[in-house]
Amino acid sequence: MSVCPTACLDLWNDRPGLLYPERCSSCGACELLCPTDAITLEAPAPSVSHDKDHGS
Repeated sequence: MSVCPTACLDLWNDRPGLLYPERCSSCGACELLCPTDAITLEAPAPSVSHDKDHGS
């Protein structure tokens, strides 16, 4: 994808995707230019695991 300055976006099965996340600089260019608002740089909330068998 030509909007990504670090070339971490590319096409996968004819759809854009983040193929190289380690290259992402979080500049936001893809988020701003996405015509469908399908890209977000906000991290998802961390999941919490309640392990009953942990035993402390």
